[in-house]
Amino acid sequence: MLLLEAPGWASGPVRLAGRWPDRLVGLLLRADHGLLLAPCRSVHGLGMVEPLWVAGLDRDGRVRRVGLLAPGGVWSDPSADAILELAWWRDPPPTGERLVARPIA
Repeated sequence: MLLLEAPGWASGPVRLAGRWPDRLVGLLLRADHGLLLAPCRSVHGLGMVEPLWVAGLDRDGRVRRVGLLAPGGVWSDPSADAILELAWWRDPPPTGERLVARPIA
């Protein structure tokens, strides 16, 4: 698990989704933590019942775009290197800020 931080903002626990099954399921079954999909440029909301905050990140961890992914929707950032997914009730990361990751237990 990771914690992503920017000045005045923290993600809460985030799991890195590198394997295909983890990426396919996303936060469908558990929204008590965030998910970092890398590499990734687009995500879907198929099977979701609640919206998610999604943020496109560049290779340095800088937030390029932030949006709310509706159930059944699709969200993409063609220039992103990774996408962060967070539950709708969390604060989204600030656009333009560089997120720093640190491991947590």
